[in-house]
Amino acid sequence: MKPFPDEMGILIMKLLVHLILLPFKLLFLLPFIAILAALGLVGLCLALLPVGISLLGLLGVAFWFAMLVHAILNDRLTGGSRLAWVLAVWFLPVVGAAFYFLVGRTGNRGPLLASA
Repeated sequence: MKPFPDEMGILIMKLLVHLILLPFKLLFLLPFIAILAALGLVGLCLALLPVGISLLGLLGVAFWFAMLVHAILNDRLTGGSRLAWVLAVWFLPVVGAAFYFLVGRTGNRGPLLASA
């Protein structure tokens, strides 16, 4: 009598072959696993995109509000130029706030408008 039946021996041999070949199979699957992981990261980034957009929007609103308050409280501006800057920042939020940040904060006409 044999210690193992024929089917049991075949199953054990197959298991050993699979265990020996497992690292090679994983090396073969590694590029596919990397692609799936990258797609998962892309999916995660796409899922978090609205959060990033809303944070960017909040930073934009905070910048606009800071430039508006600075234009109102800037002691270097005269009455007419203060009103002009406040209206520019209020009615042209992106362009007005950026332009005030670059030119208007100093209270003078700045290097860009010095010759005008």
